Parts: sequence; C-alpha cells; structure tokens
Amino acid sequence: AEALELSLLPSMGSGQQLETLRNAPTLLDLDSMTRYGWDGRHGSIEEMIRAKLTSRYFGWKPGEEERALDRVHQTLVAAQLVDYSSLFQQGYRADVGSLSRDQAVEWVVRGLADYLDKIVSEQTSLWDAFAEMNRIPVGPSRNEESKGYAGRVYGRIGNQEGRRLIKRPIGFSKLAYSGFKIFFAVEGESSVGNCVSCHVPPRFSDFEFHNTGLAQIDYDGANGEGSYADLSMPGPETDRPVDRFLADPRSGEGRADLGYWNFVDLEADGVVRDRETAAEALARYRGSFKTPVLRNLQRTGPYMHNGAYESIDSAVREILRINQMARAGEMVGIDEEYRVMNLSEGDVPALVAFLKMFDEVPVEDFRDLLIDFEED
Repeated sequence: AEALELSLLPSMGSGQQLETLRNAPTLLDLDSMTRYGWDGRHGSIEEMIRAKLTSRYFGWKPGEEERALDRVHQTLVAAQLVDYSSLFQQGYRADVGSLSRDQAVEWVVRGLADYLDKIVSEQTSLWDAFAEMNRIPVGPSRNEESKGYAGRVYGRIGNQEGRRLIKRPIGFSKLAYSGFKIFFAVEGESSVGNCVSCHVPPRFSDFEFHNTGLAQIDYDGANGEGSYADLSMPGPETDRPVDRFLADPRSGEGRADLGYWNFVDLEADGVVRDRETAAEALARYRGSFKTPVLRNLQRTGPYMHNGAYESIDSAVREILRINQMARAGEMVGIDEEYRVMNLSEGDVPALVAFLKMFDEVPVEDFRDLLIDFEED
C-alpha cells in the first residue's frame, strides 16, 4: 500500500492532478481471496491485472484498450530497460519474441499473477509469538464460526490467567493484552470489540464484504446529515454497476460510493440468505467493502477504503463512533456485527496497542521473540 489518502493517476495529457476513488489496498494475502478490489469487481487476480494494464491507472483513456495492449507487447519484446526475453525464458521457458500480442499479454498477466500470489503474511509478529507462547489456536478449525473460535480462545486464556501462566513477549504490553481481550470479545455488557467476527486470524480478514457505515459517513458529510437515508436506490432489476454509485460523494448530490453493491452476483450461492428476497439482499450490500487484512497494519496507512484516517487511533475512534450510532439506530443497513460491538472511549488505547502487534519481523528474527518475556 502507499501512504496517500487517494492514489494519484497519470494525467493522461490533461495537466491536472487526478485521483482514484479509493485508497490503494495492501497486496498482502491475495492468495486467500475469491474476489479482488475493495468493491470485489474482479473475480480473479488475472482479471484484475488485465483491467489495470488497460485502465486509467496506467494513464489510458476509455476506448484506448487496444493501444494499451500494444504497449504491453512492445514493452515486453523491446526490452529496453529489462531483458524480459531472458527472464521469461528462465522462468517459464517461453520465447516471448515469437509471441503474438495477445499471447504476450497473457504471459505478462501470468507473470504478475504468480508474483502477487507469493506476497503472503509470514505470521512472525508479536501477536504470533504471544499466541505460540500461550498455545492459542492460530485460527478457526474447519467449518468453525469465528465466534466459536473466539470462545475457545477466551476459554484458553481464562484457564491460563487462573493459573497465572500468561506469557507476553517483550513488546507485548499489558495494554496490548487488554486490547487482545477486547478484540476477541463477542458478547458482554462492555468492552466488546467483536473485531474477530470479521478480522479472523490468522490473516485477520474474512475476505468478505460488509457495510461498515463509511459510505453513509462520507455521503452525509458531503450532502448533509441524514441525506444518505433519503438516497434513492434502484432494485435488483437494474443493470449494475451504476456510475453514480461508483462516485466520490463530494462530486454531487445523488452520487455515492456504494462499493460491492455494484458487483454482487445475486444468483451466486449464499448471497441471498434464507427467507430473504433478492431486493433485501441487494440492500444489505449497499455500501459494502472488503474486510481489510490487519497484518502489518502500521505499515499500510492511511486506513479504510477511502483512506480518510491517517492513524490507527483515528480509524479506531471512527469505528467507535459508528458503533455508537449503530446501537442508537442511526446507521442505514449497517452490518449486524456493528450492533454487537459495545465499545467506549476507554477501550480505544488498548485496541490501538493490540493492533500494533501485527507487524511482522523477518523469519530468522522471529525465534528471538519467543525467548524473553515481559516482567509484570
């Protein structure tokens, strides 16, 4: 990921500084995803790469897709800066010099996809050391729901606490430990983060799409409090995506970024729930975005799909505010997990401290995290 709120685009000769609609996501753990992009518009890594190579992200205007593909072919064959012919020969035994344009593009897509598929988390953070020291299961068992997994973790920790056997690696503070318990709490009267319901270990994402309320926050901020609730929404008979629902809400009333609403396949298995109509399912996906991976969180700011939060602290405080609005019935169609959450201002420092425990170290350094413990 980059450190910009919204990514910059090539000017395409306009001389203007153009921005993308959203913050650039981390490329970590793409191998675990089934749909790609914040809004899930791509069904495979290869599809995503092809779309990017011919898009405005590379400076191409609509209608210039053929020119873009020609450029990819020329870059591969000409090899002015990099000897791609040798690299593809070594890696794939492919003679790119003899390929047609379309064949060359396929090899470029394959090479990029193979590379992206290998950008995976190493699970070498302070959290991983803490989990290993205390024999915490690294993630849900097969077919186990996240809340059941959280219950098992709490049971394990309760047993360890009762015998005063909790171990914390150097750097995993008492405050971070408190944040860990808030993060994993899925029920109770207070300090219930319910974070684990969507940010499921070991990748700390379920890679699903949830209405987190941010589409409403952005739209109301641009058009007035309560305006999102009055936003006219078409039903499932409408052809999607809809341009005005893939737009910056600051660009005019009636224009909003509704994310996965634009691309969800209502005929796919499990999308429409039991006793739910297609219209109800579509409404549920209004303003939904993919759960981000929390691994290496300190290195991947700014935060959220809109990049509006410069620090982990500011992002957590916004989640707290949305949680309180959801429990007060002020959020339109927000994911039910936000109503389960029950946070207060006093929970923020601990949660922030815990979220900083996910930065990974080189594999060769991880063993050092398992040697020394925090002294209470």
